[in-house]
Amino acid sequence: MKRFTARDLEEWMASVKRFAPQYVSLDGDVVYLEVPPDRIIREIRGHVQKIPVDYRPASMLRELKEAGATRRTDSTPTKGTQGRKVVSKRHKKAR
Repeated sequence: MKRFTARDLEEWMASVKRFAPQYVSLDGDVVYLEVPPDRIIREIRGHVQKIPVDYRPASMLRELKEAGATRRTDSTPTKGTQGRKVVSKRHKKAR
């Protein structure tokens, strides 16, 4: 995570919200996932598939493939992630 700035993460999550607005809520620097992360990834992949191949950014495809590979090798169960709250470090410190 150190390789990303807070601004990078904010922009990334705003993009995710644009692709899957019904599944992601943003409240300042707090992100709420309304469904398991793999469902959000599938939703984004569905949108990417609609983009003509010539216009698909290679980095977008690589990131989605890496996310899928990480999800398959991750031993953490995704059950019960509905309503899961993801909190940034900055937010945790303020508590």
